[in-house]
Amino acid sequence: MKKIDELYQKKMLEFGFGREDVCSDEECKQYRAMLANGESLPDNVRQSTENQDVFLRRDNTEISQEEMFKLMWLYLYNNVATIKKCILFLTAIVAVLLVLGIIMGVSISNSFSAY
Repeated sequence: MKKIDELYQKKMLEFGFGREDVCSDEECKQYRAMLANGESLPDNVRQSTENQDVFLRRDNTEISQEEMFKLMWLYLYNNVATIKKCILFLTAIVAVLLVLGIIMGVSISNSFSAY
């Protein structure tokens, strides 16, 4: 369950629903001592992957459900727009290849009919 919570927190940060701040030196010492004693860190604190001596505190900004839905729709729209552009690009490539195939087919058939 902890991995799911970490993934959820990571995605929330990625989508702009919170931020991470570096803990103070005193807090880092306290969290290192907690880990050394086998205790678990608080839910909103994680150890940095780059530097094991640094701890980060997640600060989730409180937003309303309506704002969250609006942001989610914006992200979805952005993804749909990207997919739409890719489909348009691939359709254009297929059309160009189809036209080239027809031209080559006509020219090859004309060259065989000349003999």
